[in-house]
Amino acid sequence: MAKKILQWLMVLVAFMVLTACGGGGGNSGDKNSTQQNTTQQTQNKKTITGYVIDDPVVGATIEVYDANGTLLTKEENATDSSGKFSLDINKNTVYPFVIKATGGLTNGSKFNSTMYSLC
Repeated sequence: MAKKILQWLMVLVAFMVLTACGGGGGNSGDKNSTQQNTTQQTQNKKTITGYVIDDPVVGATIEVYDANGTLLTKEENATDSSGKFSLDINKNTVYPFVIKATGGLTNGSKFNSTMYSLC
């Protein structure tokens, strides 16, 4: 029961600690936020880079949705051992968009929560 309460608390904190995307450059390296995202534009794409952290969430599925709720991209097993991901979307995608992270492992255990970030 305490584990379930802790998981819901982490989801609530994850929802509250959202980091907005910047217009260019990389990420600041601040891993204290739950999910940190940046965008960088090149030719016909924007690259979204960020971290999924509860402790690092390894192998999470990342989905990106536009403001209308349309799925723009989805990548399974997108996060590395530090929780970092990098995805490309069309450069004409208009802000805001939502990044959703699900699944993966944290500290070797299945991560059963969903995290969102608004860009």
